[in-house]
Amino acid sequence: MGKITKIEQSIVDAIKQTGAFFAVKGYQGEFSRADAIKMPSAFVVYEKGEYERRNRITERISRWNIIIATTSAKRQKAKDEMYDLLEVVRNAMENFSACDSCGNFELKEEGLLEVNEMLMVFTQIYQLKERMMS
Repeated sequence: MGKITKIEQSIVDAIKQTGAFFAVKGYQGEFSRADAIKMPSAFVVYEKGEYERRNRITERISRWNIIIATTSAKRQKAKDEMYDLLEVVRNAMENFSACDSCGNFELKEEGLLEVNEMLMVFTQIYQLKERMMS
C-alpha cells in the first residue's frame, strides 16, 4: 500500500470514528451509486502534491478534498445538518496527523459545491505537509 493510500485511509478512518456519516469512502477510482445514495456521506479525494526541496530535506505538500453530502425533504433541515457535519469533520481533522513524518492537517478552503431542493454538497480542502529526507 502506497503512502498516499495510507494517508487517505487514515483520513477515512478518522471521519468514520465520528459516527456522523452513513458512508465514508476514499476515492479508489470511482464512487458507486449505492455510496452516493447513503446520506449523509463523506468522500476523501487526494487532489495534488507539490514538492519543495531545501538542502537535504524535501517537503511534500499535499491537498485533500473532503466532500460532504446530505439530503433532506426539507431544505432547511439539510442546511442545518450540513453545518453540523462541517463542524464534525473540522473537529476530526483538528490536531490529526496521518503519519510519523506528517504535520497536522490545515483547513485551507471550505465551500458549497451543489445545492438544490433536497441535496446539499460542500467541500473542505485540507493541506498536509510531510517531511522527507533526501
